[in-house]
Amino acid sequence: MPTERLLIFDEAGNAKRVKARLTRFLENEPVSDSDKSNIRSTLGITSQGGLGDLLAANNLDDVASKDTAKLNLEIPDIGLQPNQVPLSGMLNSGAWVDWDSHYSEGTWSGVYAPATGTFASITMDADLGYVKNGKLVTVSGQIKTDAIDTTGGSGQLKIDGLPFAAAKVSAITIGFAWNFGSSFPLSGYISGSSIYLTTRTSTTARTDNFDVGGMSTGTSADRNNIYFSGTYQIA
Repeated sequence: MPTERLLIFDEAGNAKRVKARLTRFLENEPVSDSDKSNIRSTLGITSQGGLGDLLAANNLDDVASKDTAKLNLEIPDIGLQPNQVPLSGMLNSGAWVDWDSHYSEGTWSGVYAPATGTFASITMDADLGYVKNGKLVTVSGQIKTDAIDTTGGSGQLKIDGLPFAAAKVSAITIGFAWNFGSSFPLSGYISGSSIYLTTRTSTTARTDNFDVGGMSTGTSADRNNIYFSGTYQIA
């Protein structure tokens, strides 16, 4: 008969390694609850009744605790503080969105200005808003003058004061323009922190700069009025 190396437990639950040659099987007795308890104690196993056994040595005896489970699996807390991991680090680079810093909305103070020089005086009346979602900003609203003296200003008419500087040139749409002087702006584009207004030349039918000379001047209210909107990309 061959010699066997066995790991056995005595009735007290003590584990022993033995070398034996089994020549005769004498008796088959069921393992009692007391025997099981002794074996669990030897192996460091905690009984959970009908829910199974847990290895106390692995600190899983309070398996219902989230903190213990994270500790056992070496999972850090999710967050932006020291020793924490952002959600993007747990999933992928696009999984974490900090909406507080990516989304915002508000108002901004736009003002007409010439491309060259400055106006002698101007009284603005504007109702302008913006929505920022990630790197895209949408601006919209109404802008007009209640009084303006264009002396000292020349060139293309623009609107300064955008809430965020543009990283790329984008077009705007003018839905309504009225109470200007000799001509009207029909469109425009965003560049840097300004909106530059454009029109269509009657002689060539091409898009061209809208010049300051086309504005209505004087102290009359509700002049040089446009409704517009535009979306542009920021850095």
